[in-house]
Amino acid sequence: TETDQEVRSKWICYLEFNYNKEAIHQMKWSQVDIQMKHTKVLTELIKSGISPSLRPPIWMRASKGLTLKVNSNWTYSQLCDLSNHVPSLSDKQISRVLPTNACFMSSTSVGIGRLRRILRVIKWLQKNGTTVYNMSRESVNLSVIAAYLLLVCEEEDAFWLTLSIANELKSFSHQKTLTTLIGTHCPQIDEILRQHDIELSLITSHWFSALFAAFIPETRTLLHLWDLYFYFGSIVLFQITLGLLVCHNHSICEDKDSANVFNSLSDLPSNIKDLSSLLLIWSTGEKFIQYLNPSPTQSQISDNSSIHSSSLSLPSFNAETYDTDLKTKNIRQTSIIVELHEAIEAIGRHFEVHEPSFHSNLIPDYSVVDNNEDDEEYNQRKQRMRQKRAKALIDFQRHDSDELGFRKNDIITIVSERDEHCWVGELNGLRGWFPAKFVEILDERNRDYSIAGDDRVIPFINDLIRGRLYNAIKTILTYGMKKTLFVTTHPWIIIETISKACAESDFNSVYSRLVLTRTFRLDEFARVLTPSELLYRSIAHINHTHENEAMDVKLRSLLCIALNQNILHEWFAVICANQPHIISKWYHNWSFVNSPVWKMIKSELSWVGELNGLRGWFPAKFVEILDERNRDYSIAGDDRVIPFINDLIRGRLYNAIKTILTYGMKKTLFVTTHPWIIIETISKACAESDFNSVYSRLVLTRTFRLDEFARVLTPSELLYRSIAHINHTHENEAMDVKLRSLLCIALNQNILHEWFAVICANQPHIISKWYHNWSFVNSPVWKMIKSELRLLTQFSFNLNPNSELAESIQPKSPVSKDGVRDMLVKHHLFSWDI
Repeated sequence: TETDQEVRSKWICYLEFNYNKEAIHQMKWSQVDIQMKHTKVLTELIKSGISPSLRPPIWMRASKGLTLKVNSNWTYSQLCDLSNHVPSLSDKQISRVLPTNACFMSSTSVGIGRLRRILRVIKWLQKNGTTVYNMSRESVNLSVIAAYLLLVCEEEDAFWLTLSIANELKSFSHQKTLTTLIGTHCPQIDEILRQHDIELSLITSHWFSALFAAFIPETRTLLHLWDLYFYFGSIVLFQITLGLLVCHNHSICEDKDSANVFNSLSDLPSNIKDLSSLLLIWSTGEKFIQYLNPSPTQSQISDNSSIHSSSLSLPSFNAETYDTDLKTKNIRQTSIIVELHEAIEAIGRHFEVHEPSFHSNLIPDYSVVDNNEDDEEYNQRKQRMRQKRAKALIDFQRHDSDELGFRKNDIITIVSERDEHCWVGELNGLRGWFPAKFVEILDERNRDYSIAGDDRVIPFINDLIRGRLYNAIKTILTYGMKKTLFVTTHPWIIIETISKACAESDFNSVYSRLVLTRTFRLDEFARVLTPSELLYRSIAHINHTHENEAMDVKLRSLLCIALNQNILHEWFAVICANQPHIISKWYHNWSFVNSPVWKMIKSELSWVGELNGLRGWFPAKFVEILDERNRDYSIAGDDRVIPFINDLIRGRLYNAIKTILTYGMKKTLFVTTHPWIIIETISKACAESDFNSVYSRLVLTRTFRLDEFARVLTPSELLYRSIAHINHTHENEAMDVKLRSLLCIALNQNILHEWFAVICANQPHIISKWYHNWSFVNSPVWKMIKSELRLLTQFSFNLNPNSELAESIQPKSPVSKDGVRDMLVKHHLFSWDI
């Protein structure tokens, strides 16, 4: 090993090379930065240890001790005068701090008075500062730490370092974080602790509170550990603890007696006997939790990040003081992510309690954070087909054999919806009719319904979602947020800004993507696309794919799309009725398009025939998936099987429709206007006039991906519409209420993790405006959080986004007197008036 003189020489060379730029003969500490920046060379020097003579100034600059000292309104001597009247520990109590050390052995020892003054000032700060310091078991054992610091530093430096340590370790759930890390990286130890019912925090809390002081036998080795601690931060404590457990895993697991296991765990720090063993144990633990430590290049400490206050206090870990510190945010990040994971675990336990057959997997898979597995997963979900089911809204008693009785919240399988008022359903093996307004259709396209996720059946889910999970996510969104001068920015404003930017930047592509989908209507599931929206996208698609083709070719292609989508009659109605000022410009009043006759033509176009084609399955590689969601496939309508259909559609039918569209058209002087121009003009006018409503309608649909059927909505589009919907329905509500409602919508749609990715990755210029580089949202850590949020896709939620609104705007019961009377009168079930 290197001698102290060799180590000192290396440090002097480093300091001279980096800070003595003016080549002054005798370099001064005032030339060294108040806060030393992390570099590769400095990291290696720290690992090899700091020379004893250089420790005090290096520690002051590696920690925030010197920063606190420089920015304090009082000097240490002034603080001692201010706190002179505060009672401190007795001589007997102080002499017990380090009873075997000559400096603290008796009341006349040199260290007793110094330690008493430091503790007195801290106690005064506790009473008069802005933050109350709590000397609990979880907090720092300041007296022991201050005593060891006095062995190395002058009294004033020892005080500021003690204050810096209090700032670093206070107000964290260290043991909760450590328990999670042990469960993840040391499963055998975790199992042993469970078997013997040992609470590890009873041991490790003392290690943390004293920074392993009095637990490591050699003071020299302890000071080497503190070299690492002051440079890397609190994460070193976790790395040392994990390293001890991993290196001595075998010996701990061999013990069968609980008392022996407890004693073995308590004696682990005594195995750190020298610098080599310390570095071995630390490097072992560093392998497991190094990913929580952001690189220095991403998180540089500003010289101005110090604490400015009118009265010096023990700094708390708030956004102003804590988050700007490179070292402290390592553990802060861990604590926040652990809280998020525990909130998700609580939801998983809730589902398992109410659904005994349900078993959740709550281990996030970080290996898929960068691939497109989500795309494939949602495509598979979108393809699944099943019978409709409905949830009973009220009790319905069975009187006749052909009726289906049920109780409120029963799940009924829908057999027939042929009648508007009375449906046929099946429950518990019984089949019968029931009033349609007594049930609510369930949206199970992505996940089977579960009562555990329905807040109208089990309200407690609101406590987990709107309470614990919301708080965890809001903490993530506010962590690392840049502060404005006059206003505290709420995450809702940022999310709304991002969604608007996505919509504006994607305006053309939103309308230009052809959505080959027949689900253009809003049924009991969701509104996807209006006929005018689908018309606009289809035209834009044809203009792109038929760029150099004649207008006749374009119009024939548009006709084919209309027939494929069973929407020709609706498009004709859009052309004739949606933009009358354009129609009156191009058509006479006696034309088909500009007179009521268009309604008759629409009826003609809306006639639909049906052919019974052959059905059967084939190997997947030998077939092409058909879109049969609105109509069974027929070879008669497939122009690749029977090309003659093109003659009927692109020939005879097209000519008839074109004649209708040109009949009564006003003639221009120089150019003969083609119907394509008019249709294109109308569709653009529809899109422009309806721009806000296109985005403001909430589309509660999970089919937002493009597979072989259709692309409906991207996550960013759905986010934009959801926000616009909430802004409309929650106009006068607080932003917290809005954000909770948005969370409920995201969970209902199984899209929370995708929205989080949109927020973090889609608009980097907005994120960089609001967030520091070391925040969750503005660093690669967001991918880990996305993996956590993906766990929620296992659960089926049916949350009411409006549950926090006033009763006057709550969704009303679908069961109305008039509706029930109409149903009963129609079916002649009863003759009296209701």
